[in-house]
Amino acid sequence: MGMGIGVISGMAYECDDHEDFIAVSGENIFPKCTTYFGFRRGMILSRYAMSFINLFAEHLNPKLIMKAAETKTQDEVNPLFSKIELPVKGGCDQIKL
Repeated sequence: MGMGIGVISGMAYECDDHEDFIAVSGENIFPKCTTYFGFRRGMILSRYAMSFINLFAEHLNPKLIMKAAETKTQDEVNPLFSKIELPVKGGCDQIKL
């Protein structure tokens, strides 16, 4: 039959996909999700771990990550990130709202 319905995240939908699929936004149905990175306080992050974080979250630079790692409580971490606007990734203009 060639018919079906799938639910995927907006970041998994590529603009080239609109030739084979019809995308309908579910933003009014599903809540937005934020991904968090967690690591033990005082841990020395390897270069590859820092590179991974930067690939995933370009808005976080190594200096800021290390500053957060040096804090003692979450209350000290929160102000470091409070003014950073989180980027929304994925999807394209082809998704019908």
